[in-house]
Amino acid sequence: EEVTTSIIEAWHRATKRVEGGPRPNHDLGFSMEKIKTRTDKNTTSKAKRAAFDATAKPSKQEDRLKFDTGLTDFCNRHLFNSFKRSTKNEIFRVNENTWWVKRNHALYPTTVEDDLGKAHAHCQSLLDTMNKNLNESTDSLGKKSSKA
Repeated sequence: EEVTTSIIEAWHRATKRVEGGPRPNHDLGFSMEKIKTRTDKNTTSKAKRAAFDATAKPSKQEDRLKFDTGLTDFCNRHLFNSFKRSTKNEIFRVNENTWWVKRNHALYPTTVEDDLGKAHAHCQSLLDTMNKNLNESTDSLGKKSSKA
């Protein structure tokens, strides 16, 4: 069963109207040859574009230092955009696959509320973990211990 979608219809319409495409006055063999030639050109164009995307490097030196060739373009863009949004961080590329990121404390010092909030959140997570472990612990006889 053949299913037709709007994408297929659009491709057929483009094939019929493109310069060098089949025309109503062409015989079937000649039309097939034109369609095959167009398909081969499209395939070659896509292969060239994919090869270029796989091997291309950013042209600016500063961008080359921020992009990793081992990551996909999507990952590189996501990391780079995340870095640009955070004006408080500095980045240093140690080697091909390692970056160090730190807060620029000289320009953006932390506030007391920031420091206390992080300490409070860390202490709370430790207390939650302790309570969870106490609730799940058993005594030497295999009975659940009493809850605190």
